[in-house]
Amino acid sequence: MSLDQHEAIVGLVDLLGYSADLMSVEFDASHLAGRKLKLLALRELIADFAHERCSVDADIHWTSDTCIVYRHFNITQDVQKTEEEVAESLRQVATVLGILQCTFAPEKYFSRGGIALGALVGEKGEEPSGPGLVRAAEIEKKIIVDPKIGVSGRLAGPAINLKVPNSERDMFRLDFPLPSIDYLAFAEVCSDFGDPRSHLAWHADAVHTFVEYAYRNPVVATKAAWLLDYHNWHIRSRGTYEDLIVPLASPFESKKDSNNETTQQGNPADC
Repeated sequence: MSLDQHEAIVGLVDLLGYSADLMSVEFDASHLAGRKLKLLALRELIADFAHERCSVDADIHWTSDTCIVYRHFNITQDVQKTEEEVAESLRQVATVLGILQCTFAPEKYFSRGGIALGALVGEKGEEPSGPGLVRAAEIEKKIIVDPKIGVSGRLAGPAINLKVPNSERDMFRLDFPLPSIDYLAFAEVCSDFGDPRSHLAWHADAVHTFVEYAYRNPVVATKAAWLLDYHNWHIRSRGTYEDLIVPLASPFESKKDSNNETTQQGNPADC
C-alpha cells in the first residue's frame, strides 16, 4: 500500500435530476441563475452544518451532480478499537449524507448512492480514487435501484446500531437489498433549514408530485412506489404529523417481476 493510500468509509451519491434541471430549456436565464445559486448555497450550508453542528470531520467533494463523502480511519492490532473507528467513520459519513438527502429532497432532488469500506488515494480537498470509491459506485450503479443510499453488507452490522445526532431514532432502516439511510429522521437535525414539520410537508409534496408523474410514466414506477412507501412508513413510525401521509395508491403493485428490475440488481454480498 502506498504512503498516500488509507482505509476509509466512503459514500458516493448521485443527486438525481440536478444537472438536467440546471440545463433545462424550460426556464429563462435569470430563473436558472437563481436556481443554481440556491443549490450551490445549499451545498455550502450542508457542509458547514455537518461540521459545526454535528461534529463531523469527514471530507466532502462535489463533482457536478455527484457528492463524495469520506473519512479515513486507522487499522490497528486492537480489533475492538478498529471496529470503533469504522463505526465512528460510518456515523460521520452517513450524517453528512442524511443531511444532504433531507435538505435536497424537498427541492425535488432525490438521491441514490452507496456507502462502502476500502482504500482511498488522494490529498485532502482533491477528488479521491481507489477501491473504496469503486465499491461505493458499484452499490450506487449496480445494486441500488430506488432513490436511497444503501450501505454495503460489510457495514450493515455497525450501521443498524447508529443513531441520528441528538436523537433516539435509528440512522439506518432495514431495507432491500441493503439497509438504507432514514434521511427523514434528520428533519430535527436540519432545523436550521426549516422546522421538522415543514421538512416533512415539503417532502410529502415532492413525493405526491413524483407519484402522480409515475402514473403517466411507468418507467419510474418502482422508484415512485419506494418513495411513497418510505415517506408513509416514516410518518407512521414517528407517530406524529399523520396528516402528512401521502394518500395515493402505489403506482407499482404487482408488476415488479415483469419488468426485470429485481434481476438487474447486483449481489449485495459482493460489496
